[in-house]
Amino acid sequence: MVLFTLFITYTPAPFNVYDADKDIMVDFSAYLYAKNATCEEVKLVRKNWLIEIKWAVIGLAIAQLLKELFQMFTRRLRYISLDNAIECFVYSSAIIVVSDISPCSEKTGLRMNWQWYLAAVCAFLSWMNLLLLIRKLPRFGIYVVMFFDILRTFSRFFIIFVLFVVAFSIAFFVIMQNRPEFSTVSSAVLKTTVMMIGELEFTAIFHGDMHVHPERLFGPELAYPLFSFFCVIMTILLMNLLVGLAVDDIKSVQDKAELKRLSMQVDLVLQVEASMPYIRKLTTRSHYSTQSGLVSWWKKLSTRFGFNYTEKEEDLDTVDKNLSLEPMFEQLHQLQKNIDNLYERQVRTEAMVRKVLEHNKIDYEEVDSDKSAR
Repeated sequence: MVLFTLFITYTPAPFNVYDADKDIMVDFSAYLYAKNATCEEVKLVRKNWLIEIKWAVIGLAIAQLLKELFQMFTRRLRYISLDNAIECFVYSSAIIVVSDISPCSEKTGLRMNWQWYLAAVCAFLSWMNLLLLIRKLPRFGIYVVMFFDILRTFSRFFIIFVLFVVAFSIAFFVIMQNRPEFSTVSSAVLKTTVMMIGELEFTAIFHGDMHVHPERLFGPELAYPLFSFFCVIMTILLMNLLVGLAVDDIKSVQDKAELKRLSMQVDLVLQVEASMPYIRKLTTRSHYSTQSGLVSWWKKLSTRFGFNYTEKEEDLDTVDKNLSLEPMFEQLHQLQKNIDNLYERQVRTEAMVRKVLEHNKIDYEEVDSDKSAR
């Protein structure tokens, strides 16, 4: 992922190449598609370290794809998941992006337009895939899980959000379609969504040059109330509602996120164990056999020369046993103290009962005999 990011960062875009002769940025994407193109017009030579990074990306991506194939073979239908689909797409796309499709690409390092756009998608998904992997870490995983839980909560509210955005977008498109940002419905929807987060541009919209057609405001009698209504509904009420949805049940989300993170860790451990059954078979023993009284040749030799390690080992075993028994002795001592305290309380209680019986002139022995008769 890091190598791929370095590759696309230091490789110029095909539509933004510096022309040293004209001292401007030009679009050379047409030369890449020309038949038998030699790119002599492009005064650009690829750096050697980018070639090394290219082969490193290809090698690592192939290794990861082989790993994914092995997981697919071992896990079968359990392998099918969104995380694995993203990983396979990222590794395959990385190989396609760094590969040289034409001689011109091989010489200059420029990518085809579709390769460059694929690189943008691949880079985005690769870092998102890292975010999915962080979910299983103890320290940061809980926050990632919380984010996805809040995103799921927002998805349930999304239909209401879309209705508000579409309503205001259509209204702005009808009134202000002479402006470039509201010239089409799609651009009006995008502009309205951006206006929600604070980019209102009140001065540019309502106080533009009235003599310039793209800046002139038609129908201000309707535009002002509509804009005011938009500020109250979208930027105040709706945005605060979104914040409230994210903060309201944050404690319950934390509890569920911790349990979910632990379940993902257990699932990861089970996946690793299932993917290496032969190694587990080699390291796991079904039985152990021991022979009592068997002395090794090293112990016989050391005893012959006066080095008796058996007594030292027995002393060490005794010390270890004593250390392991010390907490039990402390617990027993504390239990004995509790029993003694209970006995003292029982004696005091019995003395108090005797005094009460004597004060009421009741014979304690008669009461005891009546209870025994019953």
